[in-house]
Amino acid sequence: MDAIARALWAETGILATGEKQAYSGKFYVRYPGYDLVYHIFSTDIEKLEPVVIMQNEHKAFYWARPHTSLKMRLVLDMDERIKRFYGI
Repeated sequence: MDAIARALWAETGILATGEKQAYSGKFYVRYPGYDLVYHIFSTDIEKLEPVVIMQNEHKAFYWARPHTSLKMRLVLDMDERIKRFYGI
């Protein structure tokens, strides 16, 4: 789980506590021409710091509640994962 904390820090500048990290499973998305595998993790964040993203890797970020995220354009089938993860 240390790798998850390092990736979160590297991509957002958010420091996660190692105590409450959990692997929630994986799901597959098939697009024309390629397939993706997403691994879902969760963690507690003690202090919400400003998010710092690498402009060459990400366009933007947005904090959203689960219900709000379901109204957004997301990765194919992500809405089903959000519903399952949050029990919506």
